[in-house]
Amino acid sequence: MPTRNLNILITGATSGIGEALAVYYAKTSAKNLFICGRNPERLKIVENKCRNFGSVVYGKIVDVTDKETLSAWISECNNIAKLNLVIANAGIGMPNENICMLMSAPILFFPFSLLRNVSLLTSLLRNVVRSYPGFLLS
Repeated sequence: MPTRNLNILITGATSGIGEALAVYYAKTSAKNLFICGRNPERLKIVENKCRNFGSVVYGKIVDVTDKETLSAWISECNNIAKLNLVIANAGIGMPNENICMLMSAPILFFPFSLLRNVSLLTSLLRNVVRSYPGFLLS
């Protein structure tokens, strides 16, 4: 039986790498697992998969490009259980037929990834770091 002592937050957990990480941590070490995504049906499926492994799972639809919503969600999660690990995995999903457009214009998607990570880091600094006395981020 795994030792469940981590409180983990994962963005973009409704498919792909995010889903795989959520299931992995549910199997191995997550006491509390906070996951978000854009697809409500997929979110419920991943929540149920993870609960089957014994983690307490909190799923929410969150637009990670909305700084206020993201910050409020991180604060809410951290108030429930002090976060030990945060994985910024959310990205832009698109149908396969648009892959050519993606390959021809990668610069359009770079700002989204950068914005997502800056928003997440800013929210973490506001909501999580101050709850850990002596924690230094450099």
